[in-house]
Amino acid sequence: MKAFFSFLVKSPTTLHTLGNQGLYQPKPLLISSRTTSTSFHKSHPLILSTWVIEGYHPTLLIDGDGNFNSKFVDDVKLAAVSRPVAVVSVFGVQSTGKSTLMNSLHSTKFKVMDASQGIHQTTKGVWVAKCPLPNPNGGPEILAVDTEGSDGSEREDDTKFEKQTALFCLAVSNTVIVNMMCCTIGLNNGGNRPLLRTVFDVMIRKFCAPRKVNLVFVLRDKNECPLDKLEEQLKEGMYKIWEGMKKPEAQLNASLEDFFNIKVVALSS
Repeated sequence: MKAFFSFLVKSPTTLHTLGNQGLYQPKPLLISSRTTSTSFHKSHPLILSTWVIEGYHPTLLIDGDGNFNSKFVDDVKLAAVSRPVAVVSVFGVQSTGKSTLMNSLHSTKFKVMDASQGIHQTTKGVWVAKCPLPNPNGGPEILAVDTEGSDGSEREDDTKFEKQTALFCLAVSNTVIVNMMCCTIGLNNGGNRPLLRTVFDVMIRKFCAPRKVNLVFVLRDKNECPLDKLEEQLKEGMYKIWEGMKKPEAQLNASLEDFFNIKVVALSS
């Protein structure tokens, strides 16, 4: 774990938003993000083998019980990376399309939910994969981190793992994507407020000097409400959380923007 953190703290911070707002937008996908691993393996065995050899295939980083995979550096072939690495992670409520979003953005192959089997947990634990396409801006190698969704029935009222996952994303990432349904703005669990409260608290207490993280809120299934109004309401909730926190003396006058570059974008259904 220490080696992993040591490797990542050297990574540069890169600002990612979505589409025409600046988030890294890869070239057209070589492989459809809707293709399952099984069908893909049968039709493209050579390409899949290359992905595994080069470290592009998703690798389990932390299992559902919190056990860390110390072999992931070898599995993801990090030793072969000569460029700086930018880490982009995602968290949010279960079954809101986090894995699909990451696959669409980075051409990764994180497992996605098969809707024909009903609504259920798909991602368990924390997974990591290198982006198989080069950064079009000539920037750093992109390492994508996909996480188990919060508020799932599998863990019932136990929120320990989801909070630890959110903090892990915060600690290792240059950019953290908070994936949420547009209609959940203003809700407590659905709006990720408990997780944000934990993230803000640790950020202000553990990092003596502000460490800027790009915090990108992706609102899914946007309704007719104008984006600027949605952004205003979302930020209003964040500021309320921030202002209600007990801050150490050194950070009494710190603002949310001292620690985060906040972006809010929306995707239509």
